[in-house]
Amino acid sequence: MIIVADTSVVLDFLDGVIENPFALIYPYKMILLSPVAFHEVLRTYPENTHANLLKTLKHELLPAPTLDQWIEAAAILRKLYPLRGLKNIARMQNDILIALSARDIKAPVWSRDSDFELVCHHLGVNLLAW
Repeated sequence: MIIVADTSVVLDFLDGVIENPFALIYPYKMILLSPVAFHEVLRTYPENTHANLLKTLKHELLPAPTLDQWIEAAAILRKLYPLRGLKNIARMQNDILIALSARDIKAPVWSRDSDFELVCHHLGVNLLAW
């Protein structure tokens, strides 16, 4: 069983906050990552760590968002953005793209970001909030 991790979870894992992610997500056995979340990880850490991050995470990466996903994300963003508590259009765009990737492979999203509730509910994607 697959779960798609949000940036918040990946950062907590890389920073040592989450020691054994699989213990937290049982019965899921595979954690995948959207390239959108990977991009957010890269912009968080210094450039001299990027090669190691790619080496560590490249086998967990999903395909990049498709043109259809970008178009759908724009429509969803127009609808949901006014409902968002924290106003950050780029962050919500990324949340939507991550959730669309999860939806399209029929996997839940694992996030520590409460903003995913609105997006996942709208898309009918299960959310594991830890």
